[in-house]
Amino acid sequence: MINFFRKNRFCLIENNKTGAYLKYALGEIILVMIGILLAFQVNAWSELRKEKNDEQSLYLSLIWSLESDLADANDKISIVGKSIISQEVFIVNSFDEVKDVVDENELDNLLNSVRASSRSFFPNYTLYDKISNNNQIELIRSSELQMSIIELYEQHYKRYNDIDLNIEHLMVFSLNANYFSKIEDRVIINNGHYLMDFEILKRDYDVLNIECRKIHNMTMIAHSSMMECKSEIESLLSSLRNEVEGNK
Repeated sequence: MINFFRKNRFCLIENNKTGAYLKYALGEIILVMIGILLAFQVNAWSELRKEKNDEQSLYLSLIWSLESDLADANDKISIVGKSIISQEVFIVNSFDEVKDVVDENELDNLLNSVRASSRSFFPNYTLYDKISNNNQIELIRSSELQMSIIELYEQHYKRYNDIDLNIEHLMVFSLNANYFSKIEDRVIINNGHYLMDFEILKRDYDVLNIECRKIHNMTMIAHSSMMECKSEIESLLSSLRNEVEGNK
């Protein structure tokens, strides 16, 4: 093709057709420029398509990760909610009142529920760390969506983790140290469950009452914080699913 254009130019020059030559040369330049522009456009389309595919893949990975976090958050909310109720049984009632309304099987469940307040939440940071370290957050075109993702992982999850550590500290150095460790030599433990009787409960009931009061407020805060995390996860999942549907 290049040789064809070159031969035509030479013919025009040899025939002393300067005006026609200039027009021909200009047309040739325009054709070359159009070809270059088309090449750039095709490349731009290709890059845009790749970015959209990468963005879509990132959305789907985030949805999978957050669905796992949501399931864990729901489990945590349920367990901590029951733990709060169990703590309140020993906080607001005297030993005699508990004995009147609770049988020994229920007593075992209540005590194990009190201990479950320290059940940790383990969000999946693997994908978020990869996004952060590789600057993949820029693949997400919505700045609002970017901020929602960052706030969930950097604020809500970390705030809950701080609360979780405080509860764990109270469990280990207060409730376990002052109550559960002292009754372990007086009860039969079956698969982690304390098989209590009311004589054992009565002996240290005042200690249990005090220790439940200590941990109760922090457990309430943990439950509230976990509810916030759940709400943020659900909101972010909804936005991500909308983006996936909009990009189809």
